[in-house]
Amino acid sequence: MREGAEKSVVVIGGGPAGMLAAITAARAGAQVTLLEKNKRLGEKLRITGGGRCNVTNNTQDVAKLLKKYGDAEQFLYAPFSQFAVEDTIAFFTELGVPFKEEAEGRMFPSTERAETIAEALIAEMQKLGVKIYTGDAVRGFTVDQDKILSARTASGAVHSGGVFIISTGGTSRPETGSEGDALPWLAELGHTIVKPDVTLVPVKTRETYTHDMSGLAFEDAKVSVVQGGTTLRKGRGKILFTHFGLSGPLILNMSKTVAEALRDDPVSLIIDLFPNEDDGALAARLLAHLQTNQNKTLRNTLRTFVPPLLASALATKFDISETVRAQECPRTLRVNIVQTLKRMTLSVTGVLGAEKSIVSSGGVPLEEIDTRTMRSKKVENLAIIGDVLNIDRPSGGYSLQLCWTTGYVAGKSVEVI
Repeated sequence: MREGAEKSVVVIGGGPAGMLAAITAARAGAQVTLLEKNKRLGEKLRITGGGRCNVTNNTQDVAKLLKKYGDAEQFLYAPFSQFAVEDTIAFFTELGVPFKEEAEGRMFPSTERAETIAEALIAEMQKLGVKIYTGDAVRGFTVDQDKILSARTASGAVHSGGVFIISTGGTSRPETGSEGDALPWLAELGHTIVKPDVTLVPVKTRETYTHDMSGLAFEDAKVSVVQGGTTLRKGRGKILFTHFGLSGPLILNMSKTVAEALRDDPVSLIIDLFPNEDDGALAARLLAHLQTNQNKTLRNTLRTFVPPLLASALATKFDISETVRAQECPRTLRVNIVQTLKRMTLSVTGVLGAEKSIVSSGGVPLEEIDTRTMRSKKVENLAIIGDVLNIDRPSGGYSLQLCWTTGYVAGKSVEVI
């Protein structure tokens, strides 16, 4: 590293990517300043994973991992070759944070508290002497000949540095301060900005009978996104019924397809709640269950065949009387129940907005970034990381892994200035 000002690094944005960048740069010997407009660091980090923090996904095969990032796969090979999943796990283990692995490789802190991750990062920055300023938003930069000289804040403070790292996040969950602040600055600096849009967001549906199922999750369901008889996308995984429609990892990962398709024509979701049984096997099991419980009410019998909330929804959908007995269930109703369990068809009315989105798409295209260092190709001493970049990714720990990886690479790059 050269002597002088280039040893100083200014990180703008105290989310996961920014904090990881600050730690890595400080470990590399830089004098690091972290600027955060909120009163405390890691506001969005503290609510991720329902407050439990899905830190990463235990996909340690880098080639397989990169497939999750769609069109960004080739661009991300360089940074993920420097800092991948096993490095994330080792990093937090060093900070005293053990992990637990859940379904589909999702990794959570053993405490199941996102606060654990935020507190560990903050403690490490304090130990390394990172100067942290909170409650003062950056308003812009002083630039000379394609090089940033300083950042100015709302209070009038000026922070000079040799390297600037922007990690202010995208536009999802704006109540956490993630409002796309950096996008106008980056446009002024010559970067292209892909218009932000919500992604990984719950879906709203029309059919009210499913609202009786709010809070009911299916760990293994098949879902198809259908428009005009054409299947646009299909997948298998966890879904969650809500009071407005559907959520859960599988639905979140399909939401961008749903939102884009809705701009043209109506969209339906076709859901198989019992993907391991065909219609015949499920029908036979239902009939046997009804015969075994023939003197009980049909409503109560269904409650022991499927989850009670689903049984209530079926009773609502098919207007099943509270007095009818299992032995009185007609064949047509049995057929309709099986069809609903195997091909529940829900009409999509929309998706929720940025206030409920897990992440957002849009931002700076990777073509304008040297992903070996996360440096801008427009401004020589600027790095851009995390959700400011236009990278699609699914739920399941992949978004935070992107933050850890790009943050590490940007912070590490100060060694080669």
